[in-house]
Amino acid sequence: MVDVCFDCGRQKTGDVCQKCISKLLQPNWTSGNKYIDKFIQEAQLKVNRYSAFVEWIPYNRLRNIKFLAHGGFSTIYKAIWLDGYITLNSNTSVQRFRHILEDYEIAKEKDVKSPLNINEKEGLHVALKILKNSSNISYDFLNELKNHLQCRSSNFSSTLRIFGITQDPETSNYIIVMNLMDGGNLRSNLLIKKYNPLEKYCNLMYIAHALLTLHKCNLIHGDFHSGNVLLAYNNASYNPSQISDFGLSRPVNQTINSNEIYGVIPYMAPE
Repeated sequence: MVDVCFDCGRQKTGDVCQKCISKLLQPNWTSGNKYIDKFIQEAQLKVNRYSAFVEWIPYNRLRNIKFLAHGGFSTIYKAIWLDGYITLNSNTSVQRFRHILEDYEIAKEKDVKSPLNINEKEGLHVALKILKNSSNISYDFLNELKNHLQCRSSNFSSTLRIFGITQDPETSNYIIVMNLMDGGNLRSNLLIKKYNPLEKYCNLMYIAHALLTLHKCNLIHGDFHSGNVLLAYNNASYNPSQISDFGLSRPVNQTINSNEIYGVIPYMAPE
């Protein structure tokens, strides 16, 4: 039996109707980089569920950009994405999901870039992973996203949702736009978990399930530690802990250069 779209009557790929999605995308978009354009186009054609859909996101659609944390190869900010992600509504029609915004006081803070305008009423809170020295990005550098989306398509609740890619016009660095996990990482929550055993065991269950999904996809994370397990409070009923940062992930049959050492030293195998 062929599954067809409720809205347009065309055949779907899994849960996804490519025709209805195309109506919501920016026409004639380009990242300015042939590798990123190819990656996004291939990912959109292969996607089988809306939660794994990625797109090119114009930087000028981001508001209230504020610093969160530094990483080894990236810097993390939080922001508002005015457009929101593509999904199905309760009537099984394709639309963009957004919240009613109440972030106008944050827009007045000195360290906020691209402040929210008073007439901008809807948007989505997101995290921005700014990749350092990525202006000349290659297709191989997109390994993190390819592996991440492979796991996301297999099991959407195990890994952090990625909405798309954008580029900082000032630095030319590329940015991964992701779901904002409001609980921080597991490392910063360990002392709290110590006194809340029920929540601790719940998190461990989801982490184990996420790793199982990763291994079923024939992948190794390569940099798994408590800083790469992100927690959520507001959407805890759906999945309170998800794995992030697939920058060192690889297929299990792919060897690594024995002369190169990557990762966080306290979590690395001694050999």
